[in-house]
Amino acid sequence: MTTQRGLSCALVALLSGCGGCGTAMMDDAGVPVVDAGALPQIQAFFASPASVPADGGVTQLIFNVTGATSVSIAPGVGDVTGKMSAPVTVLADTTFTLTATNATGSVTATTPVTVEPAAVSAPEIAFFTATPAMLPADGGTATLSWAVTGADALAIDRGVGVEAVISGE
Repeated sequence: MTTQRGLSCALVALLSGCGGCGTAMMDDAGVPVVDAGALPQIQAFFASPASVPADGGVTQLIFNVTGATSVSIAPGVGDVTGKMSAPVTVLADTTFTLTATNATGSVTATTPVTVEPAAVSAPEIAFFTATPAMLPADGGTATLSWAVTGADALAIDRGVGVEAVISGE
């Protein structure tokens, strides 16, 4: 291999901001050498953190690309040539695509970022009363009143099985 080719690789790396060459080959002087027909290489592409809270959040897209003259991330990030990370705000599950391009062509990699489901809280009984609170030994009628939030249905059980199921809020 020639030193001239190694210097060309170093110049391409410097001008493109890619931080290195597309292969780990070195010439006799220890300068990285790129195969003129080599595609860019994506060594890493991931999100940290890989999931955000239910109301959305910021994650870092982290990547390591060599041998590329341009690097971009979709959707919504754009050109990241010369960088190794990009912060993004995620509001819904999203799969990001990293595209690295040089004169030979393009390569892509993807990484997902998920939004955690919203926490579901247990129903809450604000009150449950019987009027009157006590009945005579020979029985009688009582009116039941209640306030419940966060429930899809309510069941009343007299201790001998469910007597009524009330749907709604």
